[in-house]
Amino acid sequence: MTYKFLFKWGSQGGAFGSFNNPRAVALDPSGNVFVADGGNKRIQKFRNNGTFIHAWGTNGSENGQFRSPTAVAVDRSGFVYVTDGVNNRIQKFRNDGTFLRTWGQSGNEVEQFNEPEG
Repeated sequence: MTYKFLFKWGSQGGAFGSFNNPRAVALDPSGNVFVADGGNKRIQKFRNNGTFIHAWGTNGSENGQFRSPTAVAVDRSGFVYVTDGVNNRIQKFRNDGTFLRTWGQSGNEVEQFNEPEG
C-alpha cells in the first residue's frame, strides 16, 4: 500500500500557525482542523487546506487557559472539548473558542482525574 502526501502546514515555533509539541488533532462537522498545541498552551483552528483561522488559550489554570492541552475532540454540534492534563480537567468551548465550562480536579475519586491524556 502506498500513501500520497497531499500537503503540510505549520513549523516549529510560537507564532500563529506554528507548533510546539502538537499533541492531538480533531475535525469539526465543517472539516475545520483543531490542534492541541501543547508547548504553546493553546488550541489552534485551521481550514482543512491549512489556512489559520484563530487560536485560543494561554498558560495557566483559569477558565480558558491550559498548562498541558493533551487532546482535543469535537462533537457533531461543533462543541470543542480539550483535555488539560496538568490541570487535571476537561474544558468545553464553542467552536470559536468561547469558554463554556470545565469539569474535573486532581484525584482518584469520581469526577477527579490524574493527568488525563485523551
